[in-house]
This record gives sequence, C-alpha cells and structure tokens, in this order.
Amino acid sequence: AFKYYFADDGAKEFKFKFEHLEDTYYTGLSDETSILATYVTIAVANIDYGDNATVNVTLTDRDGNKLTGTVNITIDGIYRFTINVVNGVGSKANVSGLTSGVHNATAIFEGNNRYLGSRNSTLFNVRPDVHINITKTSNITGNVSVGDLVNYTITVTSLGPSNATNVNVTDALNPAFEYVSSGSNGTYIGVKSTVNGRQAVTWTIGNLTAGTSIRFWIVARTLANGTFGNVAV
Repeated sequence: AFKYYFADDGAKEFKFKFEHLEDTYYTGLSDETSILATYVTIAVANIDYGDNATVNVTLTDRDGNKLTGTVNITIDGIYRFTINVVNGVGSKANVSGLTSGVHNATAIFEGNNRYLGSRNSTLFNVRPDVHINITKTSNITGNVSVGDLVNYTITVTSLGPSNATNVNVTDALNPAFEYVSSGSNGTYIGVKSTVNGRQAVTWTIGNLTAGTSIRFWIVARTLANGTFGNVAV
C-alpha cells in the first residue's frame, strides 16, 4: 500500500503513474490514474451567549461541481462532530454549550480514491451576556450638618451569566460634597478626576467573574445645606 501527499497548488486534477519494471522475478506492471481536488467551506454566524450555533458547510470540486460526502467538524479542538453533505451542502444546528468569546471552527474533508481531501476554517463570536448591578449606601441616615463626613459604600456585582470585562466604576460627587478619601476591599486604587465640574473617583476593575462582587468606598465632607443625590455608574 502507498500513501501520497499532494501540495494544494490550485490545480483541479492531479495525475500520477505507477510503474514497476520487469525483472528476474516480476513481470513489468504499470498503471495510471488521476484524482480531483476539492474545496470545502465552513460558516458559523455570531451568536449571543446561551444560544445554539448552526454550522454550515459546502463541498465542491475545483470546477464548482457539488459533491456528496462526510465532513468532520472541530470547534477549538474540543467540540467534534460530522456533517453529511448532500449535493454540495450540509449543516448542523443546535450546537450548544459554547462559552463566550471567539471560537475557531474547522471543516475537514478526508477525501477518497476519487477526490483529494481539503480543509477550511472560520472564526465566529459568542457575544457575552453580562449583567452588572451597582448599589450605593451611606453610613448616615437622616440629616447631616455642614462639615460632617459621609462614608458612601459602593458594591459592584457581576450577575452573569457571562464574566464581565472592561468594568469601570465612576462616582461623581454632588457639588455639595468635597472629596476626602477613597478605598476598596481589594487592590483597586481610585483615580481622582473632574467630571462635568464635579470631583470624581474612577476605579478600574477590568474583569469581574460572574457571581463575584467588589466593594469600594468614598468619604466626602458636606459643604452646604439641602437635599442632594449622589450616583455611581
């Protein structure tokens, strides 16, 4: 048995000849055959996290003639299944369990004694499903006097189901308050700035795993009398 490998140089057909010359022990033999090149494509649409994907493939020869055969599919080298292609097209729906992020899907046609194998890949994105909840409380209920310190606690929670990325929290103080200090229950350092004329603090969280929370606090001094709101986003 012999196995031949052909470089894909864009040719539509490959021809080769096997010949065994006559010698003392064997009669001379020769044979000639050809094999056709193929082209497989794969397409997967972007989906939202939790939705099922559909994988579509096509299989033709280099002249565009539609072929029938089995195409092997791998996604990230983890998910593996086959698609039966009939008259050039095939698909598999309800591919589930995909995590959020970019995935690599590869289609492989192994070939046979008539057709060369071929492969192709595509990238598709599973968009994350992220829900962030922010609560803000103060250590004082009721009235405060000018000069009093108010300690605001800000809790940021990733409700999932996907992990959150590029998370930032900004607390822009009401002009009736003056920034005193800030901190967190982690290594996050608040950066002071001015937002629309207000003293503000921004914490850069980055990634926040689903189901986890980060707590921040900001201490402010009351500068004026009245009823004031303070919002963190």
